[in-house]
Amino acid sequence: MKKYILQKIEELKYLYPGEKIGINAGFIGIENGNRLKHTTYLGDAYFMIDNIIYTDYNTKNDAAKKLITLKN
Repeated sequence: MKKYILQKIEELKYLYPGEKIGINAGFIGIENGNRLKHTTYLGDAYFMIDNIIYTDYNTKNDAAKKLITLKN
């Protein structure tokens, strides 16, 4: 899944250069106010805090696993 997310990030950066990428309610896309545009559903287990993408899917503990750090 990490490879898929990295591909989506590269796609978004190509289509919307200079725009901020975000994750909201399991969707990854370009931030547009309180909403996202050009979204792709990743799943409820994926979320973002301070430009770091986390997952709590199959971590075998209560802590979320750091997946990717975005550099917008």
